Amino acid sequence: MTERMIHGLIGMVFWIGYLAYRKPAFGAGKKVGLLVFALVGTWVPDWDLAFGIGFHRSPLTHSALPVFLVVWITRSFSRQVIPVGLAIGLASHLFWDIIVYGNVQWIPGGSNDRLFLLLNALGLVWWAIKRDPGVH
Repeated sequence: MTERMIHGLIGMVFWIGYLAYRKPAFGAGKKVGLLVFALVGTWVPDWDLAFGIGFHRSPLTHSALPVFLVVWITRSFSRQVIPVGLAIGLASHLFWDIIVYGNVQWIPGGSNDRLFLLLNALGLVWWAIKRDPGVH
């Protein structure tokens, strides 16, 4: 439970940083939507256990892959707020895992695990910043 709260708090810090950097010109509703999906995004990497993958820190869930799957699924009704929020939250989770854990299954070596997490987290942050969450 404590770890869940930490991930949520770090997700909120990333959300605040995103808003401060992007300075989006849309209303509170979309900002709250980004926060909600950012908080959901902080949980996404831990779904590897819920979906029966059999071990924690799967590269399938501890990567950018879930966000791009959501982009494809939501392409007809939410091109921005849902996937951008998820990207912010997932990136925050991956950054925290670099600091605290760093072991991703199937990737040999602690430094390689952390590099994998870092590249995915930076990619998600870059992608989220480049998107315009004001659309849809």
